[in-house]
Amino acid sequence: MKFEGRADCAKFFGTEMAKAVRREFSNINFDCVCFVPMTLKNKLKRGINQSELLARCIANELNIPLYQNALVKLKQNRVQHNLSRNERIMNVKGVFTASDDVKGKTVLLVDDIKTTGATLNECSRELLKAGAGQVFCVTAVINRYGG
Repeated sequence: MKFEGRADCAKFFGTEMAKAVRREFSNINFDCVCFVPMTLKNKLKRGINQSELLARCIANELNIPLYQNALVKLKQNRVQHNLSRNERIMNVKGVFTASDDVKGKTVLLVDDIKTTGATLNECSRELLKAGAGQVFCVTAVINRYGG
């Protein structure tokens, strides 16, 4: 789901994700949208962060502020797609940190793909540790067969 650099794919998926958020979380008042970050090196190499593109679209569609620096990826970890569930959980430990900008906020966390939930769980944990009141997650795809 890396979009091959095509922002139009992110627009399509982001719009659909925003519709799902409106439907599934209609009683939640989100204070901000954030996304699973990648290292600067990887972003420069790839040119885009697909989760960021999705989050931008969702924030725009729902008229919710995008907190671009709510999460930071501190170091590069191994790619997840060929790891077992337990390896994925260990692989993301200590990789992310969250800004205290989220203190007291209800956060919508965006990622492109959920396989085991290891990355979303770790990012959510960091957001809560930084003081977020609540964290809700949305992804474009759920891979039920991986990990």
